[in-house]
Amino acid sequence: MSRAVALWMMGCLVCVGIALAQPPDILWTSELRGGGNWLGIINTRDGGYAVASASWPDDGRRFDNMILQKADSLGQPQWLRFYAQSDSNDVRNATGGRALRQMSDGGFVLAGGYYDGAFIVRTDSLANVLWVKTLPRDEFGILWAEDCDVGDDGNIVVVGDDRAVKLDDQAEGEVIWARSYDIGGRESLFNIRKSNQNGFLLLGVTYSIGHGRGDMYAVRIDEEGEVRWQDGYGTGLFEGCGAGVQTFDGGWCLAGNQKFGNDDSIHAMAIKITDEGEEVWQRVYSQYMPGNWLRSVTQTPDSCFVFGGHDGTASTFLLIRTDQEGEAHWRGRYRTPRGAMENCISIFLMEDGSYTLGGANSWGSCLIRTKPDTTHVGNEVVLLDPAFPSQFVVGAPYPNPFNSTTTITFGLDKSAPTRLAVYGLDGRVVAELLDKRGRMSYTEEGKITPPTPPAIAGGDSRTAIWNAAGVPAGEYLIRIDTGASSATRKVVLVK
Repeated sequence: MSRAVALWMMGCLVCVGIALAQPPDILWTSELRGGGNWLGIINTRDGGYAVASASWPDDGRRFDNMILQKADSLGQPQWLRFYAQSDSNDVRNATGGRALRQMSDGGFVLAGGYYDGAFIVRTDSLANVLWVKTLPRDEFGILWAEDCDVGDDGNIVVVGDDRAVKLDDQAEGEVIWARSYDIGGRESLFNIRKSNQNGFLLLGVTYSIGHGRGDMYAVRIDEEGEVRWQDGYGTGLFEGCGAGVQTFDGGWCLAGNQKFGNDDSIHAMAIKITDEGEEVWQRVYSQYMPGNWLRSVTQTPDSCFVFGGHDGTASTFLLIRTDQEGEAHWRGRYRTPRGAMENCISIFLMEDGSYTLGGANSWGSCLIRTKPDTTHVGNEVVLLDPAFPSQFVVGAPYPNPFNSTTTITFGLDKSAPTRLAVYGLDGRVVAELLDKRGRMSYTEEGKITPPTPPAIAGGDSRTAIWNAAGVPAGEYLIRIDTGASSATRKVVLVK
């Protein structure tokens, strides 16, 4: 069988998989400590998971403490640490975590609150405290830190209420700037995401712009917190935004809910915007019954989307997979053995095409790993032109894992502008290997490498070298993209 015929058959299988799309089954589940619908879950660089939340400590104290716990790649607990504002047993010193990020040195930053302000803890990779910072509400205007992220300069930005505060990581959390994004009508911020183009996107709810009855609120800021643009998105009903992801085209996909005023029913909702804030499309997933909302979103290598949240009709994790335009392919419901009131807060796309879902149930925090999603083949997406079966791929990087440089073979489609870039698992651009003008960078010689003999029908096979000097160890995605077609490979940098 020729390579072209094999690829054509694979393309047919992918199309059949989409036509007959079904949600993947559960592979394993894990229940961890810490409760509540507000917590932070990340996929750590060693392939495991970390959770920030609140829980009673084991030393007899009566009130919640912020906790950080670590699980391995199978969801099995490894360690647990408690953090408190003070050693007092006073209810006013109760603390809890809602946000979590891993830093470039392998340590963590946890953000949450105590009775009257934000509470931030910075740790090393073993969860030992490096510094602690409190932001009293009467001074900074934040009752509880809802989310946090890390800028290009390594410093930390936390959001809550209508505010954002930037902290200096090298100066034990000293405040660099603090800004309000209230524009006259009870704005609230729940989410912050680092932009690939410098700065951040803040997400929440606004009553001041848009339709005025509550709209998804997006504020694009630079590293200094200055507003580039801000806008509200929705309809004449109430809409709120709880999560977002930067898309491969540089825009954003926002996830949240829409509330109908006549019967108070809630439906899952998503909106796609450009990086300049222009709306591209919006979708309401009302076909999945009322009582649903979204708390997480990720983009798949083929530029489609997977949304996670809560299915109110069954009190389970809700997962919706869509195409690039937000049209639903399938809906999945997932539950842990003791699950009730389950809410999917994080989605991680794994290399084999499966998903790890992180969230909470009535017992505490939990993880669910699915089997591979059959709507795409592994983590390499093959897109074929039915009239001319040429391949559009990025080959397996070598070596992988690597500790300094790795070589990537890719197919160059001369009929369309092609970009080859390296992304972090959070969607951030780490390095651009080939821009859309065909100029290559980040090679050992700093220029395009000589093309190898053509190995791709109708295309051009080339190689690029990624020199990862100065880049932190971890997992990265190498993606080739023309806008209409794309392919992705995962690499592991070890140091």
